[in-house]
Formats: sequence, C-alpha cells, structure tokens
Amino acid sequence: LPTRVNPSGRVTVIVDAPPFSERAGEALDIAAAMTAAGTGIRAAFFIGGAVLTGASFLSPPGGGPDLQRAWTELSGKAGFPLLLCPTAAEQYGITGDHGLQDGWQLSSLSVPGESLSLGVRTVIL
Repeated sequence: LPTRVNPSGRVTVIVDAPPFSERAGEALDIAAAMTAAGTGIRAAFFIGGAVLTGASFLSPPGGGPDLQRAWTELSGKAGFPLLLCPTAAEQYGITGDHGLQDGWQLSSLSVPGESLSLGVRTVIL
C-alpha cells in the first residue's frame, strides 16, 4: 500500500544470483509471489553474474527451468523493465548491440540509487 515513505507502494528488485543457481529460481519465485500479492515492481535490476540472465546466448540446461523466459513473461505481465548493470554485462560480453536478449535493457546503477532516494523499497534477491 502507498505510504508517505514509499508513495508508489512499489519495490525495486535487485537480483545478484547467477541464472542457473538455486537462488536465481528463488528470486524469480519471490518476485512472482510479490506481483501475485499485488506488490508492484518498479524494476528488476540484475547485477554481477545475474546479468547472464539477460544474455541472448543464454541456453538453459536440459530439463532445467528457463529463467530468462520466465522473467520476461513476468515482466510483460506485471509491467516492469528488466535491467542489467552495464559494467557487469560488459564483463560477460553483453553490450547494447551484442549479446542482449530482446526485452532486456542496460541501465546504470542510478535506477536502484534513485529508488532509494525516492523512498522506494528495495529488495535484494
């Protein structure tokens, strides 16, 4: 619910779990549960090894969950952007014109910083 501290009532999600880790699946589950419960997500920001989730060359292991597709679907359904830290993305060969999956964007750390300055709750998953 909107409050004086967090007027929009939404949260910024920061994901730092690499895409094929157990924590990455848990982060997606938590974000999905938040949206199902009516908590709006302002943005999902991926840092460190988690940026690989937005790579066009990502291929889920046989029989494993396709977290990239699941994040893309959740983002489309709930209406929030999927943002990658450009510095971390570059370390993994992901740039604006190479290696970035459709529907994902590079964005500076100003997004989480702005969220904090606006009083938007920030959740690190």
